[in-house]
Formats: sequence, C-alpha cells, structure tokens
Amino acid sequence: MLRLLTILSLVAAILWGGWWLLGAYSLDRGIAAGLDQARDQGWRVTVGDTSVSGFPNRFDTQFTEVDVTTPDGLWGVAMPFLQVFALSYRPNDIIVVPATTATVTTPGAPLAISADDLRASASLSLSSQPDVERLTVVGTGLSVASADGDLALDRGQLALRTAAEPFSYDLAVSLAGMALEQASFPAGLPDRIDDAAVDVTATWDRPPAEGGRLVSLKIRHSYVRWDDIRVDAGGDIRIGPSGFPEGDLVVDLVGWQGLLPVLAQAGLPAGQVALLAGGLTGLEDNGVARVPLTLRGGQMLFGTIPLAALPRLPAPYNP
Repeated sequence: MLRLLTILSLVAAILWGGWWLLGAYSLDRGIAAGLDQARDQGWRVTVGDTSVSGFPNRFDTQFTEVDVTTPDGLWGVAMPFLQVFALSYRPNDIIVVPATTATVTTPGAPLAISADDLRASASLSLSSQPDVERLTVVGTGLSVASADGDLALDRGQLALRTAAEPFSYDLAVSLAGMALEQASFPAGLPDRIDDAAVDVTATWDRPPAEGGRLVSLKIRHSYVRWDDIRVDAGGDIRIGPSGFPEGDLVVDLVGWQGLLPVLAQAGLPAGQVALLAGGLTGLEDNGVARVPLTLRGGQMLFGTIPLAALPRLPAPYNP
C-alpha cells in the first residue's frame, strides 16, 4: 500500500509540475499575443523584459521598463517594473504590485507619482474578450508632483467593477489626509483636506482598452471635508461634443460661509459674492444649504453666477 501511495504521489507531482509548465508556457504566449493585439489597436507599449516564475503553485510574472500610452496619446504610464501574481489553480484572480515610482501622462500635464506602498487586486473574465470584472487599488504614503503643484496623500483606495450597461463601470474612490503644496488652486483653500470620496457609474463610448472616451458620469454620492466645511454632491453629467462636462448637480453645503473668501480670492466679483451669499442664506435649512448647479458652456453656474471654469476632456466619438 505504501508503495502504491508513493507511486500515486509521484504521478500527481509530475502531473502538477506539467500543468505549471504548460500554464507558464501558455501565459508567456498569451502575454506576447496580448501585447501584439494592443499594438495593433493603436496602443504604444514597450516592455524591457518579461519573466514567469513561482513553480509549482503560483504564476509570478514580472515586467521591466514598462511604458504604455493610449491610442489617442492623451494618457500613459511609465514605471521601472510591474509584478503580477496569481495562483496556478485560479489564474484569473490576480494581485498586481507596481513600482513605487511612476510617470503618468494626462491630457493636462505629466505627473510624477511615488508611494510607500501601492498594490492592486483584480478578477478577470475568462471570455473570448477578456475584461476586468473587479479591481481594487490601495496606496499609502502617496505623492503626486506636477507643474501645477504637489499633492501628498496618507491613504487612497479605488474600487471598480463592471456595471449593467455596456462599457460602464461602477467606481468608488476614497482619499484621506490630502495635503496640497504650491498648487494652482484658488487662494484660501486649506492646505490639507481631511477626507474625500466619490461613488459614480462611468460610461464610455467603447471599451476603455480600445481607446474609448468618457460619455457620462452618474454621481450617486461624493463629498469633501476639511475643518468645519463639508461639500456633498450628486447628479448626472455627460460629456458634450465640445468636450466640456454638461448637466446638473445638487450640492449640499455645511459651513458654506468659509467658501466665500475663497471665491473672492479666486476672482469672483464682490457683487456676485454678495449675491451668492444672499442666495445661499435663503437656501439654508438646519445648517445645510442645498444648491442646484448647472454645468454649461465650460462653466459651473449657480443660477446665472459663474463659479468655476470646467476642464475640457476628449469629446466622445460621434459616428
């Protein structure tokens, strides 16, 4: 009996080792095919080296000198290495550990990002068109530097999952301990924000991996809080043909009086600040002012009072 068990154990070990070797070979071929497919779709992708290890229970894949740019050239990321870990018997559930330094290209200015710790977990679909079904990214000790200023973050988390509508994702982001330094924000804003969060459904005009552009945002809830001020917002936004956000928001303000000097220092005329103060006083109930805002023509408006200029995004494709 002991001899039989030994033989069976050896056979099982050989089969399991063979499964890992086959999986590693398939993974290596799949990575190469995936990179070629991405390049055929217009993505600019360069990778210095790719290696697979972790025998016999894991597939540990490391990429070095990673540089990826979207087909429209507006977004990109470059980092020294990227590690992807998966159990050999659950290869579609992965843990991703990027380098703690990276350069991110945006439609505005490039960002230099560093972190004490940064990692992600994801679940991938096993269909003929692979997609991310779930993604969670957690970072601590984050620093973002740009020409407009620096941002430091004690902790941040991003969670994403596929939504019911095509090309749509539910996205939740929470941030804690944000410090702003030498940033081109209106004078009077605090140099540290206690916490902020947003919960939205974002819809693209085609799969983001194929160069899709943002079409709309359904903001279920978002807020930012510092000192005695809290701003909560929700509403529906679409990206117009010009690329400017359009739509309506409802904003609840607590401690809104502290925002008036910020608007004045940002250049809002004194008469409009006074008019705004009167309007908010009339809207206040139990310490909360509920404010309807309109996004139109590249401006955020309270009635007819322009409060802020809006960023211009890539316009959705119009077939």
